[in-house]
Amino acid sequence: MQTIQAIICFNGGSAGDFLAGICSDQLSGSSAYTIRNNGVVELSSTFKHITKADYFNSNASVDSSNTLPVENTHYYLDYYPKIAHKLYYIDYPDAMSRDIVDIFLFKRFANDRVRMADFMKSSYTEPIQSKLNASNIVDACEINWTKNIRSWRNNTLLEPLYLQDLFDRSIFYNIVETVCQCKVKDYEKLAAGYDLWISKNDRLRQLFL
Repeated sequence: MQTIQAIICFNGGSAGDFLAGICSDQLSGSSAYTIRNNGVVELSSTFKHITKADYFNSNASVDSSNTLPVENTHYYLDYYPKIAHKLYYIDYPDAMSRDIVDIFLFKRFANDRVRMADFMKSSYTEPIQSKLNASNIVDACEINWTKNIRSWRNNTLLEPLYLQDLFDRSIFYNIVETVCQCKVKDYEKLAAGYDLWISKNDRLRQLFL
């Protein structure tokens, strides 16, 4: 049964979480996300963590009663078309993968590669997992995230959204309406969330200037 309006696939960084959260706000009328001072966005659901576990364990266990209207995930799973009306991925040039990994390292781990390696090991299986360390974790993420983007581009069930368009207010509002499949319901809330996210994610915005 399709209970989720849309699922968005994105690699690291806050763009996917932010888009999912602000769209869910518009559809549900309640707060679905928070933005930290460092620009990291936290969603109120566990969908992203559950689908990560499912990706590695092939265990479809999403509880549709505990999902947001729009969800973000780092992994595409074959059962998504059964639980969501629309599927998207956020695209960006392959050449930006390293920059986006660097921004993720800075925001999530304050440039601490040891912490990043410890955290990211759970995203890989053996024998790769035991080989990851502080000296190679950024390279590993860059390779893996580029691989993800390329596989999403080749997936005909996923519609592309473009990262650079999130930094144009007018285009972003149109993206929200596209993902929500309805007109914006609360422009004041949308504008406030957008302004806050932009102010906390200037380094990401700078990639497109």
